Amino acid sequence: ANELFRQLQRLMQEDKLFCDPTLTLGKLAKRMAVSSTQLSQLLNDNFQTSFPTFLNEHRIAEAKKLLQLEPNLNMENVAERVGYNSMSTFYSAFKKIEQVPPAKYRQMQS
Repeated sequence: ANELFRQLQRLMQEDKLFCDPTLTLGKLAKRMAVSSTQLSQLLNDNFQTSFPTFLNEHRIAEAKKLLQLEPNLNMENVAERVGYNSMSTFYSAFKKIEQVPPAKYRQMQS
């Protein structure tokens, strides 16, 4: 489990697999050479979270970096670069995690 945990962290932090808009639990499990059930259990046991929540947390963390580092980047580009195909999904995930919409977050950081 520890090795799988490290592999998952590496895939997310270094390879930034979360930026792939087509990433699914199944695809990630296949990349890690484990079953979807095993990966789901790993997320539940180590992060106390589901795959969609885990994915959104990584995407929003990256979006926050982009909002701070690239102030001229529009919201559509931010959303696209972190793996969202839909602006409404990006906005709702961002607001759920940060309690403010992305534009307000950017404004608060400057």
